Amino acid sequence: MSRRFPLEGVLRARRLAEEGAAAELERANRGRRLAEHAVDEATRQLSTLAFPTVGLSRGEMSLGTERTWQAIVASRAATAVRIADLTDTLDQATAKADKASHDWSAARTRASMIEKLGERHAAREAAEELRLEQLVLDEAALRGALKEDEL
Repeated sequence: MSRRFPLEGVLRARRLAEEGAAAELERANRGRRLAEHAVDEATRQLSTLAFPTVGLSRGEMSLGTERTWQAIVASRAATAVRIADLTDTLDQATAKADKASHDWSAARTRASMIEKLGERHAAREAAEELRLEQLVLDEAALRGALKEDEL
C-alpha cells in the first residue's frame, strides 16, 4: 500500500495560487489590449481630422472657413491630449501586465517544484511496491523449490 504524498495540501495550494495568478495575467493582458485599441482608435481619429483646402486668393479666408480651421485645430489639440492620456494608461496597463506575468511565472515555478517532489515520491513508492512484489515472488519461488526438495 503506497503512502500518500505528504505535501499534497501544499501542492493543491500552490496550484490554486498559480490559477489565480493566471487569471490575473489574463485580466491584465485584456486591459493592455483594450488600452492599445483605445490608443490606436484615437490615433486613427486624429489622422482623419484634416484641414479643408482654401480656394481663396492671397490666403483670404471667410469667417466660416476661419472658424472651421479653429475648430479643427482645437479638435486636433484635444485629440492629441487624449492620445497622451491614453498612452499613459497603456503604459500603466503594460506595467501591470508585465508584473502579472512575473507573478504567474513565479507561482508556476513554486507549483512546479512541489509537482517534481510529487513525481519523485510517486517513483519511490512505485519502486517500493515493485520491491515488495518481487520479495513476495521470491518467497513463493523459494517455497516452491523447498516443496520440490521435500518430495
